[in-house]
Amino acid sequence: MVKKSSVKKKKSKKKSPARKEQKTVPLGVRLSSLLYLLLGVSTLILGILIAIGSSLQTEIPELKNLSPNLILFLGIINGLLGIFEVIVSLNLLRAKNWARISAIILSALTIIQQLNEARNQISLLTIILLIIWVLTFSYLLFNQKARDFFLNKTKK
Repeated sequence: MVKKSSVKKKKSKKKSPARKEQKTVPLGVRLSSLLYLLLGVSTLILGILIAIGSSLQTEIPELKNLSPNLILFLGIINGLLGIFEVIVSLNLLRAKNWARISAIILSALTIIQQLNEARNQISLLTIILLIIWVLTFSYLLFNQKARDFFLNKTKK
């Protein structure tokens, strides 16, 4: 009869390639990601409402002069933009540089839109949103911690 050895073999703890060491996500990137998540969800909801509104065109005075197909098209475009913004949001947290570049471009376009809105009618909300988007744009474009995070230069 053979006795089993009482010495337990130690299992080697090799890191699997699927388990990469996680980088710490800078707070500014987390806030930017949250901002894009909120923006994406609200844009998606707006797109759905616009698409639904295309069938109610005759009941909404502002839409009487527009074609129902045009309104439906605008709703679909808004919905797709919302989905893209949610994807950008999630990939900002995953340190994807393409998401950072997309967020910078979207921020720049939003700043232009907010400036145009402020030119037509200035309000406290417009000013607050403009400040938020300028800070987001500047942070993602110029902040060294953010750039290092996305360019994989962060210390682990």
